[in-house]
Amino acid sequence: MNVLKLVTKDTIEEKIIHLQGKKAKLAEDIIEGKETAEHYLIREEIIDLLSEKDK
Repeated sequence: MNVLKLVTKDTIEEKIIHLQGKKAKLAEDIIEGKETAEHYLIREEIIDLLSEKDK
């Protein structure tokens, strides 16, 4: 069985999928023992996630 998920550009769903990817990378880095700060969610990303695009 193949599953295809369609996500509309510039939506909160797209942002959430992007953040899930960052979260998965962070978890992988932690498991591998890598010290990294680049994958943490920063304030600007939270604001961007919750903000509305120009209508």
